[in-house]
Amino acid sequence: MTSPCRTLNGIVSLLAAMIVAVIAVPASSQGTGLPLSWSYQQTEREIQVSIAAAEPISMAVLVVTNETTGERWEFRQGALRPDRPWRVVVPGPTLPSNYALSLEGTYRAATESVSIRFRAEPLTGFNFDLVGYQLEGATHGIRIRPDTAVERISVRLVEEGSSGPRDVNHRVPVNQQRPGEVLAIDWDARGKVITMEVTAFTASGNSRTWHYVPWELSGELRELNFETGSSSINPTDIPRLRDALVELREAVEIVGPYAAPELYVAGYTDTVGNAASNERLSRDRARAIARYFYENGLRVPIYYQGFGESVLAVETEDNVANAANRRAVFVMRVGAPPVTREFPRNRWSRL
Repeated sequence: MTSPCRTLNGIVSLLAAMIVAVIAVPASSQGTGLPLSWSYQQTEREIQVSIAAAEPISMAVLVVTNETTGERWEFRQGALRPDRPWRVVVPGPTLPSNYALSLEGTYRAATESVSIRFRAEPLTGFNFDLVGYQLEGATHGIRIRPDTAVERISVRLVEEGSSGPRDVNHRVPVNQQRPGEVLAIDWDARGKVITMEVTAFTASGNSRTWHYVPWELSGELRELNFETGSSSINPTDIPRLRDALVELREAVEIVGPYAAPELYVAGYTDTVGNAASNERLSRDRARAIARYFYENGLRVPIYYQGFGESVLAVETEDNVANAANRRAVFVMRVGAPPVTREFPRNRWSRL
């Protein structure tokens, strides 16, 4: 990689996380007297058997047996129809097990049967942490730490491109990985990453998927011409606000189909006046800028917060009217910005 991975401190937004541990397979069967097909799906806790009849079958009796543990379950169905698969659920195995299914039913006035066998192993959940990433420069990459040995990593990206967003898939085989070992996945950058879906697979077919939105857009408006003690926007600042609004609306058009961006506006003051009044004033000014964006067509959730003189762009003594410190910062992203020097508190108010 061209530079060290950044460590995660909330900059990457977690949208959703889910365990996906599903296997769907056919299996060997004996007996051809019943016109049907079948499959099973295994999750961490259960096995779901699905039986589809090609022609009507009546008085169906299904017996499922875990031959390894001796557990047995019986199910009855008055009629199997081609348009309605029969699904039954039994507990999943707690140790490697052989399952036997025996189905008996009446087909064309005769009693017929079929037997099915398959082997299943326990599927145990696992987790992984995204411990670092590099999404700038010519090479992009992530660092993850699974708590279970994995066989393969899949990274699906939505990236900005010259002709619009595009899907990119990277499938990375993993060799000799041990639980807790940090894995490096790198790829050639093609554009700014909007969303990222990382899936880790174990040899048994278990998988874990995390969804992230690392995309964000930020800007700063310096030397705002608010009148002393006022939060009314000065007409001389309108052209800069209009330019920022155009940039924000273009970003929503690009990112909107893939994520739900929000806008955060932070206000700051110089050191003239007392700290408490400056914090209130910066909050009112941030709200005025947020309202300008909303009233001029920006249709995303908008939040604002004032930090007064607590975060100076240019360090000064008290009661110094430095124009560079009368400013606002806006960030468009998914989820609130992390607490940083620029945003020392997380007390955002929604417009």
